[in-house]
Amino acid sequence: MNLPATIFRQYDIRGLVDKELTPAAARAVGQAYTTLAWERLGKAPRVAVGRDNRPSGARLAQGVCEGITAAGGAALDVGELPTPALYFATKTLPVDGGIQVTGSHNPPEFNGFKMVLAHDAVFGDDIQDLYKLINDGKLAAKPGGSTTSHRGLLTAYSGAIVQRNAPLARRFKVVVDCGNGVTSLVAVETLRELGAEVVALFAESDGTFPHHHPDPEHVILAEAALERLGIAHLAGRPVSHMSSGEAKRTLIARALVHKPQTLLFDEPSNALDIGAQLQLRETMRELAQSGLGILLVTHHVSEIIPEIERVILLREGRILADGPKSSVLTAEHLSNLFGVTVRLVRQDGFLHLC
Repeated sequence: MNLPATIFRQYDIRGLVDKELTPAAARAVGQAYTTLAWERLGKAPRVAVGRDNRPSGARLAQGVCEGITAAGGAALDVGELPTPALYFATKTLPVDGGIQVTGSHNPPEFNGFKMVLAHDAVFGDDIQDLYKLINDGKLAAKPGGSTTSHRGLLTAYSGAIVQRNAPLARRFKVVVDCGNGVTSLVAVETLRELGAEVVALFAESDGTFPHHHPDPEHVILAEAALERLGIAHLAGRPVSHMSSGEAKRTLIARALVHKPQTLLFDEPSNALDIGAQLQLRETMRELAQSGLGILLVTHHVSEIIPEIERVILLREGRILADGPKSSVLTAEHLSNLFGVTVRLVRQDGFLHLC
């Protein structure tokens, strides 16, 4: 079977339904994945198969299951669910990997596949290996395959989120726009179980996305933001494959897509190495110089960029000092704040404690 090379991307397989992706193509992907799994595991793989709520999802997922079965694997159909729930399945169910049928943020005429094997994402060269297996006709064909279903996963997924995070430190009121996506099946009730007051928008699951699609302008803005921050090469890379510094800059780029007036940085240098810390400081400076407001919450005076003009010192919820940086960031005020005698050194516009 010959499939277009363009749908085999760096981090997923994605294309137009019926033109590039058909049930036969899905079967080939499932069979190729299982062939790869046999090589890696040395045994018949057990594979969780999930899907989002696009109209094409059920038949593509069925094709994937048929391909897994044809190659002698065991497919476990976990139904309609968000991609993170499929990843949850690979950690909590007796499976060796998972395939999610999803078009991600694209309009409903698109669909695709995200894959995990032995707790690692299938991406890059592995995806190209799947393409070669399909186009070279080297797909495993083995007896003993099977397909079963498991319909309790969303309940377990929601329960795990609540168990890990409840109770919330305080009650929040949140507005949740599910965009009629598959998240509609779990997001609102999970947040309410956590104790949040939820205002739900477009929370009826409808894979035609009748109210709004992803804004094409956002793609252009996202590409521009990534380029601006010097991380255009990270486009499409899963966060799990980024360093902490890359992940933080990617989150900044994501925020810039929405054209904010102010950005909040909360202890931004936590978990960053020295190089990433310096890079982040320069990013904050460039943003501030471009006219964006910067609201910084930090315990480290060395994070306070020269462009920040007003500083508030807080201790146990009480304001100790509030005013221009030059009058607030003094050795006396900081010694009182931290309860120890400190000395300040100024270098290149930044302050350092010693």
